[in-house]
Amino acid sequence: MQPGVVTPTMMKNIEKIESRVGSYFAASFDYNPWKNMRLYGILAFNQFQLPFERKNFGDAAASIPDSLGFQGGFETSLPYKAGYFVGGIEGVYTSPWFYFTESKESSFYSKRLDLIKNTSKNINSWVGFPFGPDTIAGNFYFGYEKGGDWSAKVSYRFLAQGEMSGEKGFKFLKILVFILQTQKKP
Repeated sequence: MQPGVVTPTMMKNIEKIESRVGSYFAASFDYNPWKNMRLYGILAFNQFQLPFERKNFGDAAASIPDSLGFQGGFETSLPYKAGYFVGGIEGVYTSPWFYFTESKESSFYSKRLDLIKNTSKNINSWVGFPFGPDTIAGNFYFGYEKGGDWSAKVSYRFLAQGEMSGEKGFKFLKILVFILQTQKKP
């Protein structure tokens, strides 16, 4: 994981064929409480229902789940001789419906051809957090950096993924589109 993988610059509206539109909102903070220390966080969502909607729109509102993600952590760098001791802790939570909208065309993923193998197979990746929705992750690292000469780091990453994460989410996206198209037919 990298600090700032999900950034406010990723706030975007995507418009595709058939006028499908998806929106993504993010709010972040970056705070330096002491010298050589940084706290940061970001809250992002592409679907969030207010209590008013749930109360007044009943089943229609209940059929669209909230989708949100949070990333937060701290990092420090302490000078020592000609370099710095560095360390940090970071955590990420993405809900099962994060990046999904009611259509495949407006969901938040990237699709491109595999040009290295020169095949017609698509490579799908999530916009923002690389492990996609339905994920809880944590990262801890500690090391020493000596300018541009050399660095050494030790890190530990914990990753728990649910049924909607990674490639499984792309398979679900195909099923979701089929169900929605079937329901719209007269």
